[in-house]
Amino acid sequence: MVVDDHAMVRIGLCEAVASAPNMLVVVEAANGLEAIGAYRKHKPDVVLMDLQMPEMDGVESTVQLRKEFPEAKIILLSIREGEEDVWRANQAGIKGYLPKSSPMEAVMSAIRQVFAGETSFSKEFITKIKIRAAKSDFTPREVDVLRLIVKGRCNKEIATDLAVSEGSVRLYVSRVLEKLGVVDRTQAAVKAIQSGLVHLD
Repeated sequence: MVVDDHAMVRIGLCEAVASAPNMLVVVEAANGLEAIGAYRKHKPDVVLMDLQMPEMDGVESTVQLRKEFPEAKIILLSIREGEEDVWRANQAGIKGYLPKSSPMEAVMSAIRQVFAGETSFSKEFITKIKIRAAKSDFTPREVDVLRLIVKGRCNKEIATDLAVSEGSVRLYVSRVLEKLGVVDRTQAAVKAIQSGLVHLD
């Protein structure tokens, strides 16, 4: 099954799979919700899933699919390669993670590996998972504060937006800086974006 909200990307992947020996696309889907319904009906051996999609993204749909079908073999394709992005994907139970810039040969190889019961992760992916695993988790409130820091909000504005005191904001900011291993808000914003904790879109 090929899941991507961009029709041209989907067509390209389907054509590549169809031209590969012993492979067949049994169904396509344009978002995570469609993917769940399609999986129930067709039970594909392997799923190629985009990370960023409307309705339900690739990580959330992977979580939902594996709750219902623990045997589901899912490979995520993404333009996002930050530590937090790959960490979330790994925690969801994916069997492979590929940048969308990967050559088709690499995608076909990943499909074969995952179909055979193996995983398909690059050394870079594994390194990022190890680095992220050693770090403390961010609470939802700390992530909210980080998003507002990235938007350039001052403490007073953050306090207003989140309906908390400025003292609480200062505490959240200090925790965020410590967890990111940075000394100021600018560094925090840059690292949050680079790691995938916060996305500009």
